[in-house]
Amino acid sequence: MSFEQGTFYEGNGELPNGPSSVKTEGEDFFGLGFTVSGRVSGGAGVGKIGDDTNPENPKGKWMMYQFADRIESNGQVHRNWPLHDDLN
Repeated sequence: MSFEQGTFYEGNGELPNGPSSVKTEGEDFFGLGFTVSGRVSGGAGVGKIGDDTNPENPKGKWMMYQFADRIESNGQVHRNWPLHDDLN
């Protein structure tokens, strides 16, 4: 997991890691951008990513989910949806 300021999700300068503030509709909002990567041991690994079967490991017992409703950085809204599974 990276919270390091000055780094970005997949090198995308619009999606910074670390603490930051943005102004939206005249209001300041504080947030924390982060990027996660990892692996599991035991349980035969990750079998589902969101609702999709992991084609590389369909018998895995672990599942990964991420939920989101808004992604915003540097004052620009990238996504503004109702809360949803963000991996599918």
